[in-house]
Amino acid sequence: MHALSIQLFGVPVALADFPVLKSIRGLGLSDERASAALLAAKFDYRNTFYHQEPHLDLTKLPSNESGIYDFILAGEIFEHVPPPVQNALDGISALLKPSGFLAMTVPYSTDATTREHFPEMQDYKLVSVGDRLALVNRTQAGKWQVFEDVVFHGGDGSTLEVRLFSESDLRENLSAAGFKRIQYITDDYAPFGILHEGSWGVPVVAERGSFRMPRESIAEMMEQHLLQTTLQEGKLQRSESECLRLEALCRELKTHLDQVDADLEKRSRWALSLNEELDQTRQEIARLQAHEQELQSWAQAEVEQTQQTRLEVKRLQLESDERTQWALQLEAERKQQTQDIGRLATENDRLRRLVGAWEASRWSHLGRVLGLGPKTS
Repeated sequence: MHALSIQLFGVPVALADFPVLKSIRGLGLSDERASAALLAAKFDYRNTFYHQEPHLDLTKLPSNESGIYDFILAGEIFEHVPPPVQNALDGISALLKPSGFLAMTVPYSTDATTREHFPEMQDYKLVSVGDRLALVNRTQAGKWQVFEDVVFHGGDGSTLEVRLFSESDLRENLSAAGFKRIQYITDDYAPFGILHEGSWGVPVVAERGSFRMPRESIAEMMEQHLLQTTLQEGKLQRSESECLRLEALCRELKTHLDQVDADLEKRSRWALSLNEELDQTRQEIARLQAHEQELQSWAQAEVEQTQQTRLEVKRLQLESDERTQWALQLEAERKQQTQDIGRLATENDRLRRLVGAWEASRWSHLGRVLGLGPKTS
């Protein structure tokens, strides 16, 4: 913006203090939102982008925008443009009026030549390799290339750096695009905080022709100057009455401020009491949280105890089932033994009767042999 001010007005002027010159047409290439809004308020200006709306591709320009701009702003743009960069610079020149100029910033070095990182860039894509990014490119001839250690501006994967200009090549590129006068703005300006650490990387102004303020713009500035002068004269005429009015306003303001101070004191006391209540509430919350932790610990212990009790009950139930099964088995064995004993007793009685009968028959036979027993005729 400092370079734009010098080019337009010949003196450094803050952007907010620029006069309103709607007769001057400007174009921005990815300008910051805040500065773009101020520029739009001051000039017939619009901001454009390559990757979003409002879209503008410097290599594919609309025919209705040829040669219509007084100035173009490009901050940190051309180091990211795919090769050949000359096409984009030619497009910039085609957009400007014969007396238009380009104000730009771009990183450059004092090396002999520009360092093109991807000179055969054609069909490319960024790919992740582990925790790093690499660029894979297929040249126009169909050759595959892989580039590691790629550089981004604004963080990994943000805006790819395609080249690092050399100061001499940048001048030649601008001259080839039709710019007649190329100036590197190396002067510092401390009031705006502009202090260059070196002679490289400073703003560049490239003119297609000698810029002159259009008559319409001069008329606009004169109208604004006359209006400002008239307002100042009117202010001087009203200064005395205005002073009296201001004194009255100051007295009213003092009274109001006294009331505000009193109200602030009340509110401060109220705020202190709220802070005390808040501290008490925090303490109570801490106490409740500690109590909650104790309850949670107790509940966890109860849950564990319940689980152990359930396991013990299950064990006792299994043991009871086993003993019941054993008792039923014993009862069945007892019944079987009882049945066996009854059967044996019955068999024993039968055998006794048989033995008794046998013995009786034996003694009867013996008696008959011995001639004992009753006599028969």
